[in-house]
Amino acid sequence: MRKTEKIDAELVECILKTKNELNIASKNFEQADNELIDYYLYQIKANKAKLDYLIKEVKKKGEAAKVAVRNIRRDANDMLKKLGKTDVSEDEIAELEDS
Repeated sequence: MRKTEKIDAELVECILKTKNELNIASKNFEQADNELIDYYLYQIKANKAKLDYLIKEVKKKGEAAKVAVRNIRRDANDMLKKLGKTDVSEDEIAELEDS
């Protein structure tokens, strides 16, 4: 497993864990005594903030991945255009661009 895959898997696992903790805190809040209401409110707010942060991180990673793919495609297309100026036929270049 590559390092990025490990980080991504940990991030997804953390999101699922936080979501589960949020659900538990919400259920406990509904059944809480007067003394524990503030405690469960704090847990709900903290888990929502953590979940928002983790989701923002996932979105950043997704955007970075899109940019990386775009750059790779652009570089590959530039290389194909340079090949077009050599002995490679236009049909072969078009076939490579489609794949």
